[in-house]
Amino acid sequence: MLACAGFAGGAINAAAGGGTLVTFPALLALGFSPLSANVTNTVGLVPGYLGGVLGHNRAEPLPEAHHRALAISAGAGAAAGVALLLLSPSTVFESVAPVLVLIAVLLLLAQQPILQAMRRRGRSGGPRVVLSAAFFSGVYGAYFGAALGVLLLALLSITSRAPFPLANAVKTRLAFVINLLAAIAYAVLAPVVWWAALVVAVSSTAGGYLGGRVARRIPVPVLRLLTAALGVVAFVVLVS
Repeated sequence: MLACAGFAGGAINAAAGGGTLVTFPALLALGFSPLSANVTNTVGLVPGYLGGVLGHNRAEPLPEAHHRALAISAGAGAAAGVALLLLSPSTVFESVAPVLVLIAVLLLLAQQPILQAMRRRGRSGGPRVVLSAAFFSGVYGAYFGAALGVLLLALLSITSRAPFPLANAVKTRLAFVINLLAAIAYAVLAPVVWWAALVVAVSSTAGGYLGGRVARRIPVPVLRLLTAALGVVAFVVLVS
């Protein structure tokens, strides 16, 4: 079950975003605490993000200075998100986890309207606004991370008029940076269940690579609805 969830999560992260809403409920179903499931999920999905980057390796990058600034700001946010999770009591995360899952589900379902609205606004917001948004994405991605891809795609829609395949490729790279930094910290400081992380890592790598290679062919609306349904299951489990 966990291997299947990891494969699906890696593919969904590369193709549309929201893979955490597949793997997180699977870890909860195995009896892990919300905090342990969260950090184990973060560590396990990092190779899947790398697989997604490799799958997108033919896409042209955004201008290097632009990409580097976004990566630095998102990385700083990831460090803040790690500190927020590890320095606050575990009961805090357990209390806010259902809310975060619900927000992720709503973001996932509203992904297309959000992106369309962002596109219509064009290049609104100066560099400080853009970097602040990247920082916030890093905080959220390291703290929990579900539907991080939706936030990053919205950010890229503000900062450039890149076509969806290109924005999706850059989103995958930034998500990889955020999750890699968080995973390194959690591997040392958090209650990671290593056998589960290994299962998710191997399966999500395969799923991420496949999802990145065939992103244009995957029926994204169907994936989005199925992923949102799993998120609702996770919400029910967390509040019960």
